[in-house]
Amino acid sequence: MPLRTTERASASASAARHADPSLRIDDDGLITRANLIIATGHNNLAMDRSVYQVARKYVKGAALHEGMLNRVEAVIRSFDPCLSCSTHAVGQMPLHIQLVAPDGSLVDEVKR
Repeated sequence: MPLRTTERASASASAARHADPSLRIDDDGLITRANLIIATGHNNLAMDRSVYQVARKYVKGAALHEGMLNRVEAVIRSFDPCLSCSTHAVGQMPLHIQLVAPDGSLVDEVKR
């Protein structure tokens, strides 16, 4: 059955508003192809660099501090709307940060 390209859809689901819904729908109304740009993957480099900046500011010596978890959470929430919606409560995102020495040994860790 030949496919027809539809007009750009405006989805009502909250997750879909963060994607580019380029869809192909068959004659039965089934989506047969979708090209989605998902924030989690698209913003990964920006999140990585921002967490690195937080680490440069908050890691002093061989100790991690609880306050760093809040900064890392803020970075992730600012770049990834999917994680923000899925976790809801600010300050409750499960995080586990490890400080690792150049030889691979664990120096310190904090988690919630």
